[in-house]
Amino acid sequence: MIKFNRILIFVFLLMSKSGEATLTEDNIDVLKIQELSFGDLVPKSGTCSLNEHTGKLLSNVDHLCVDTTGIMSIYKFKTTPNTQVIIRIKTRTPFNGDGVQFKPKCYVKMTDIIKQSCFADIKATVYSNDIGELELFVGGDLTISSGTIPNTSFSLDYNIEYCLGADSACDLNQ
Repeated sequence: MIKFNRILIFVFLLMSKSGEATLTEDNIDVLKIQELSFGDLVPKSGTCSLNEHTGKLLSNVDHLCVDTTGIMSIYKFKTTPNTQVIIRIKTRTPFNGDGVQFKPKCYVKMTDIIKQSCFADIKATVYSNDIGELELFVGGDLTISSGTIPNTSFSLDYNIEYCLGADSACDLNQ
């Protein structure tokens, strides 16, 4: 019998200053609907991709991912109807020598018909729908460049920046 030692990844959302969501201050609110998960991983170096549309996991030849299906993050934005919103998700680079990188891939659903892809570190300009909502779906590529210790966990933090495009203080170039 083969036993796999696995690690779990926990994902936490960190909001940037421009993304502190209070409906009264910025006229935008964000609700996390679903948490990102790559499932169990084999404790070694490798890459695993989570499709932001389907939730399917794909490991290249190194077979880092144990599972074939993961969970994409979903966020619901609520603001004034038909309002321009600028969103950027930043790449998570290795931190304190942990060897973990996460390069997000995402799409924004404005209506059942209108969707727009978005990519790590690039601003996406989108519009809320007729009731002031849009949804952000996040997947991406997880790369572990150094072997991990079996039966350990680590957090996979990443930043989502956003602001209203009509706001003169909206500047995600920092």
